[in-house]
Amino acid sequence: MKDMKPILLLFSALLIHLSTRAQENITTDHQTLDSIIVRAFGQPISKTAIPGLCGCAIATTILPYQDFSTKTSLLNGLNTVAGVRMEERSPGSYRLSIRGSSLRSPFGVRNIKVYWNNIPITDPTGNTYFNQFAWNNFSTIELYKGPAGSMYGAGTGGLLILSNFENGFKPGINAEYVTGSYNLHNLFISGRFGTKETPGALTLAEFTANPKMARPTAGAFPSAEAAKAGIYQKNILTGISGQFNIASFLKNNTTVYGAFTQIKNPAIRNYERRSEPSFGGRSSFNFNKRFTKLQLGFIAGAEFQQGYFNTQVSKNKNGNPDTLQTNDDINNYSLSVFVQANVNIDSKWFINGGLSSNKTKIAISRLSRYPVTEQTRLYRNEITPLLVIGRSITIKKSGLYWSVTASKGFSPPTIAEVLPSTGVISTDLEAERGWNYETTIRLTTLRNKLKVEATAFYFKLNDALVQRRDISGADFFVNAGDMKQRGIELHADFKSRLGVDFFKSIGLRSDVTLNKFRYGSFVKGVDDFSGKKVPSVPSTVFTFLVDIECRNGLYLNSSYYSASSIFLNDANTAKAAPYHLLGFQLGFKKLIKQVLLNFYAGADNLLNETYSLGNDINAAANRFYNAAPLRNYYTGIALQWIKKAK
Repeated sequence: MKDMKPILLLFSALLIHLSTRAQENITTDHQTLDSIIVRAFGQPISKTAIPGLCGCAIATTILPYQDFSTKTSLLNGLNTVAGVRMEERSPGSYRLSIRGSSLRSPFGVRNIKVYWNNIPITDPTGNTYFNQFAWNNFSTIELYKGPAGSMYGAGTGGLLILSNFENGFKPGINAEYVTGSYNLHNLFISGRFGTKETPGALTLAEFTANPKMARPTAGAFPSAEAAKAGIYQKNILTGISGQFNIASFLKNNTTVYGAFTQIKNPAIRNYERRSEPSFGGRSSFNFNKRFTKLQLGFIAGAEFQQGYFNTQVSKNKNGNPDTLQTNDDINNYSLSVFVQANVNIDSKWFINGGLSSNKTKIAISRLSRYPVTEQTRLYRNEITPLLVIGRSITIKKSGLYWSVTASKGFSPPTIAEVLPSTGVISTDLEAERGWNYETTIRLTTLRNKLKVEATAFYFKLNDALVQRRDISGADFFVNAGDMKQRGIELHADFKSRLGVDFFKSIGLRSDVTLNKFRYGSFVKGVDDFSGKKVPSVPSTVFTFLVDIECRNGLYLNSSYYSASSIFLNDANTAKAAPYHLLGFQLGFKKLIKQVLLNFYAGADNLLNETYSLGNDINAAANRFYNAAPLRNYYTGIALQWIKKAK
């Protein structure tokens, strides 16, 4: 088509080498921007960037990360959002839960679709190596809670869209260094044109006596130190995203990418090596037409991913691979075809509806067993729809918005679940599926300075995938009968510019999460967990943040985070104690010609709480606990050069 002109061509590449062997400190990252663009579900609407309060049909939370001063961990930036919980067993070893989705993730991020600059980061089977990201890889996170299958394929846990060109491309160079407690050293460099053993897998007695210890020798299994347990990871991701104008009302967005991940994981019971090349693409056609009081939008497209993985598991001999146990070739692909429609009637009524059809296939050939046979499983789901109806009302100088949502989700097991660390191929696992219903009401008042939001939801999940861990620390998975997840999420945000000489602005934010997650019918062998509380999910979470900015460049951030007790097994016979985290950060920014200087220092866990983070759910021998850092400190300096606009 001769009139098809590319208006945006983005080349993105990410290469990271990770070696995880130590636990680092946990910090608070939070900030606000004046405006953002909501892109999920075809909503290119510019709105005030108060997290969780985008005035569009589908509730989408925006977390701006562009000018963060604290760059030691991503945890608390996401943990400030009601219904979201990120954990970190070791530095960069993230586990992310949206409304209780962490049951499937002993480590890593599963059942949550993640995109970076329109490139799928989630592999063809639903696993995401989120630890490849640092703060300077993105400027904003767009977050959607609940099934997003109507446009983003298989998954019941939610959606993250990462972007680092949110405010347009600006040539420049950033360099930043952070140091602190627990031997913390982080160096970040970006341009635009571990010494201690990992603590964890402890019993309550071991955790109480010495939370810093690594897993000790147990029976025939060596200690974590003797096994030199750790994860060594290399990632490369490259892709091209293009946006093409076909007509004033019709555009095409297309992305193609290639990725490669190499993992070496000496563990207590074995030594695992994985090579995971994959490629894929996503293309959609967007129609958008405005009439007098009516705006119509339609999106249709498809996403395809293909992976050719190999996993080799050997005995672990003092941190080195020994006798080969299994050698598996894994062929996996996923295909999603979707359509979406958006209707805006006089900026008062908002209707969003869509559906998709998804297919995932896994084929595993065990090369270490003769004759070589192939075990396959094709997961083909029924249609996964989404329907949102919203109503906006203006009362004097205040705005009120109310919406109801119904959506269906479908999520087949990942490779890590079909081929867990026990080495048993589990193609008999069923895919999760379920319906989510929620309603949200938002109030904006005091000339947009105060925003309040409340959401109530109910999610019935069938064949829920649940983690188990045997005596050696190996993971395996089973299908629970069903789970009933009920919850209320509350949010309040106040930000005001101050008309005084010294202070420039103040921001206050608070989020509350109230959960009631229960198993429905769940019987495994002689064990009946029906009606038990779902483990890994705190019933109550409270956060409070304060941001103060001064006109001379000084700024202060302070945060408080509280989580209730958490059950650690399906039987509800063990639980982690509640904990309270308090942190602060003081910094100074100064623009000198074209260079922005940022110096900061802070402290986390000021109350010196002893608590466990990244618990091993359903672990055998009661080895649930992974100690988090005690009181710790950090300091950093950043230099940013931005080319002047001509």
